[in-house]
Amino acid sequence: MTTALSFIFVLGILVFVHELGHFITAKMAGVKVLEFGLGYPPKLWGVKRGETEYTINALPLGGFVRLLGEEDPSDPHSLAAQAAWKRLIVMAAGSFMNFVLAIVLFSVALMIPRELPAGRPQIVQVVPGSPAAQSGLQPGDIIYSVNGRTIDFAIDAAPVSSANTERSRSVALMPFRASATAAVSPPMPPPTMSTRPCCGPGFVIA
Repeated sequence: MTTALSFIFVLGILVFVHELGHFITAKMAGVKVLEFGLGYPPKLWGVKRGETEYTINALPLGGFVRLLGEEDPSDPHSLAAQAAWKRLIVMAAGSFMNFVLAIVLFSVALMIPRELPAGRPQIVQVVPGSPAAQSGLQPGDIIYSVNGRTIDFAIDAAPVSSANTERSRSVALMPFRASATAAVSPPMPPPTMSTRPCCGPGFVIA
């Protein structure tokens, strides 16, 4: 039920913005808008403001803007009586508004503050008998580089290792342990990031 309501809500926003594009450009072009409807008939509710009736309908699977004379140019305020470039703008405005909506939503999403793991990744677990264990990796090792690329943040490590293991290549890790470093190259799958209270970001390695 929740999924269905969420779907209807998101679809309603997309439809509203789409039809709003047709509505605004039709008004600007001097076309008479007879009805602005959300959903498809039968009509549940409606109110008329000026020349336009605004309705909410029973089937929440779309919407429409009903324009005067879409095929009859006899009325100067009909869509068919307008110049071809005006008709094109009115018809294309809905898709353009959805395009603008996508840009706005992505921009807002990218501006929302997010928490990212700070500091270099630390191995929190090594699966016994795995290539990583056979290479000498131990819990507590801090990863300083992957394939020669310095890793300053945990989030930087996964893409580098994934790109190599997807091509069945070894991953060369440079861990730090007890004030010493050692290079190891286990043919391992990409490490899985995890977080631990008070200990920062970490990897579970097989």
